[in-house]
Amino acid sequence: SEKVSSNAAIFQPLPPPPRSTGQRAHDRKIDLIKQVGKDLYNEIHEDLNRAPQPTDYTTTQGHYQSLHPEYVAIEHSVTKEHNYLADQPATFWHEQLGGKAMPGLTNAAKSGNPFQKDSKFSTPLDDPRTHIAQA
Repeated sequence: SEKVSSNAAIFQPLPPPPRSTGQRAHDRKIDLIKQVGKDLYNEIHEDLNRAPQPTDYTTTQGHYQSLHPEYVAIEHSVTKEHNYLADQPATFWHEQLGGKAMPGLTNAAKSGNPFQKDSKFSTPLDDPRTHIAQA
């Protein structure tokens, strides 16, 4: 009345292979492999987690001047004091317009709606209502 699966009834487990070395030599070999693996792991771990080198704050100007000692650095005089917190940047369009309104944009200060559309972009060219100056 012993319950045995069909797989266990057909296939018998294989006996262990014969030893090529004794138990003590086998254990020493396994210990040596573990020790070498631990040493290698520690070496790699130390290499990957070493402290960062101190930052070199020397400038390239000092290096360049040591290569070319006859070069004298040019010191420019300050033409105007600038406040970087309050001054507006000089952009291409700011320089081109010189403070005038940009053409084609609606002046939002005139109306109460700051999102008002400009009719110049939506009016057809052949519309008689257009005010195109004839030159």
